Amino acid sequence: MERGVGETNLLSSCGEPANGWLERDVDDQRQNPDAFYKCVANDTGHTDLQSTGMSQNLRSLSNEDDAKNLIKLKQNNDVKSSKELKEIVKRTKQPENWKVNVKKNARLKGEEYIGVGGKIVPAKKMGRPCVCRMHCADKIDEKEREELHKVFWKTCTWQQRKQYIALSVKESPKQRTRLRNNVQSERSSPRRRQVTFTYSLLLKNEFITVCKSMFLSTFAVSEKFVRHVMEKKRISPGGIIGPDQRGRHAPKTKKSEDVKERVREHIRSFPVEKPTDSKDLSGKCYLDSNLNIATMHKSYVSKCKQEGIPESDIVKESYYRDMFKTEFNLGFKRVQTKEKKLLSNVS
Repeated sequence: MERGVGETNLLSSCGEPANGWLERDVDDQRQNPDAFYKCVANDTGHTDLQSTGMSQNLRSLSNEDDAKNLIKLKQNNDVKSSKELKEIVKRTKQPENWKVNVKKNARLKGEEYIGVGGKIVPAKKMGRPCVCRMHCADKIDEKEREELHKVFWKTCTWQQRKQYIALSVKESPKQRTRLRNNVQSERSSPRRRQVTFTYSLLLKNEFITVCKSMFLSTFAVSEKFVRHVMEKKRISPGGIIGPDQRGRHAPKTKKSEDVKERVREHIRSFPVEKPTDSKDLSGKCYLDSNLNIATMHKSYVSKCKQEGIPESDIVKESYYRDMFKTEFNLGFKRVQTKEKKLLSNVS
């Protein structure tokens, strides 16, 4: 018998009437369960139905109400599986993993790093002992030098290294001046060295005097770095070098506390609802489902313009979003889908 166009939707994917698989014998289900549940999944629109533990529910599907019950059972299974997943945590900043900070820390520790131009800067290594008339190599053993080098680069901070150099190097006026042809030009005299540096290594609470080459090679530092430290020591009160002031100033684009408080007040102005689930211990409150951060920021901008706030004191959406995520424990209610509304009406 030929079927009309309106009767084609009554056929299942197995070539039988839509409710034909409900009338199958249980023995057929046992013989080929995979094909049976695949046919049921195609007919009900749920291709991810599991074939285990569903036979009793499928036998009772004789009308539309039973189909709704199957959908509800499927949703309960999804909720149960979602609870087993790991709780989603908001992303937080990890400055220690930023490339610029990784390079900075490697440089401060004397390790190998890649410079700004892509050039590989080798790690700090102790140099060879000197061969001079002071016989510095006889005064100190190589193992002791290695220990000093290791402590200097692995355990000391940048500030401690400068302070150690300042204590190990002494400055004194030069003892004599050599003149060429007994003539000293006024132009060259200010450029000539006026002081003498005496270098020493601290071993067993005793300073051992060494030459400049031995000192620089032991700590793998440059003569320019030593001069810089001694200049800071000369102008510092008590010879104690203060902390490095580079990068310590407040950024010009930093927002004032009044601007931040205006953003906080605007976020607090929206009504919130506490979770109804007693098992929710996160303490998070929820805003209306029609809201989002972009909509809230537009409302914030329009309010600031109405109050005559300068454009420089109106934060961007990214700044607004960052404050929303870091300073507030808020979320947005989920929009109810048609399937959830259908289930709420059925219940």
